Amino acid sequence: MRPTARRFTLVELLVAIGIGLVLIAAVAAITQQVQRSISDSTRREDAVRYARVVLGDIERDVANLVGAAQAPDPFTGNVLEIEAVEPRGSGNPARDRLRLFTVVRVPGGGAAAGALGRGFVEYSLEDLRPDPGGGPPRGTLHRRILEYTGPGDTAPVAASVDSLVADDVISFQVEWLDASGTYRQPSGATADGSAFSQLGKLDIVQDPGGLGTRAKAASAAPGQAAAILTQTPIGGELLLIRPGLGTAPVRVLVRRRLGAEVLLNERLPDMSGVEVRRFAGPVLLRVTLTLVVGRGGDAQTARFSKTIAVLG
Repeated sequence: MRPTARRFTLVELLVAIGIGLVLIAAVAAITQQVQRSISDSTRREDAVRYARVVLGDIERDVANLVGAAQAPDPFTGNVLEIEAVEPRGSGNPARDRLRLFTVVRVPGGGAAAGALGRGFVEYSLEDLRPDPGGGPPRGTLHRRILEYTGPGDTAPVAASVDSLVADDVISFQVEWLDASGTYRQPSGATADGSAFSQLGKLDIVQDPGGLGTRAKAASAAPGQAAAILTQTPIGGELLLIRPGLGTAPVRVLVRRRLGAEVLLNERLPDMSGVEVRRFAGPVLLRVTLTLVVGRGGDAQTARFSKTIAVLG
């Protein structure tokens, strides 16, 4: 007689099914956690990449900054401006604007497109929109060419060539390091660039040895003239402004240092009380960018900062 095959009882089947469901739920939870971790890692990598691009673009533009008191003719305006678009304090995220005169690629589809030119570039945080989760507003950081000159251009070409640099940006902050080693926030004087200009008055005389034209601090109301002459390196630019020199400022270079006076590269007539202006840019710029990483309840903020030397 053949033995009867043992069958699973209902209880055993239910226990087996329960164990299987528990294992499936555990595997699903682990898989979901791994997927979320990969997604968060990807978003953070994207944020790091965006930040590197932004800070790299700013560093390149600052490295090519034209170190002059004003943008060279035929442009007008100061070469570096830092403006606080939103007032600081009360927990408001920083919304600064950075505008500088630098080397640009000629935009458009003309024959000179892609060639190197010079022009004003602006970085600004715009297009703010509410955060769905109730956090601070987020926007888009733009790099915009405002005007430029390319090969053969005799006058600035007005433009509004815009490139989206980074999205989901909460704050864009620009601080500058002064000669005393203190980081300062934007002010009215940095918004129009006057904070980065030294002003004084010079007397222009002929060198007694026939070497050319000398400049010295004016005997009357010299202002910052002595500091300007001391701090301007050989080959550095001075901007001379006087009605007798014509309507446009005269740009001269320091050819040689003669004690407290300097020898200029241009021959000029003797004059007294000539206004002189020199670019006195910050030692460093500290640019800080805060981005939103993730969506919904998983959203986090990532802060990136870079210190950039101003060589102009």
